[in-house]
Amino acid sequence: MSGHKVSSAAKKALVMALMLEGFCIVAGVAAFIMTDNIMWIFIGVVAGLGFSAPALITFFKRSKENDRASG
Repeated sequence: MSGHKVSSAAKKALVMALMLEGFCIVAGVAAFIMTDNIMWIFIGVVAGLGFSAPALITFFKRSKENDRASG
């Protein structure tokens, strides 16, 4: 895999999305502990994917565009 050069803004957006996903998962685990219903963990994971999936798609799309522009 070649080294991808992506702007720092794209990296920052990806890190922020992953932090928000982590927060959603932690909130799901906290709700599970309080209610003893495992569904809260699944809800936290799915809610977190709402942040990270679009950020990952954008990150890889920009990475691919930069490869085309430089090559």
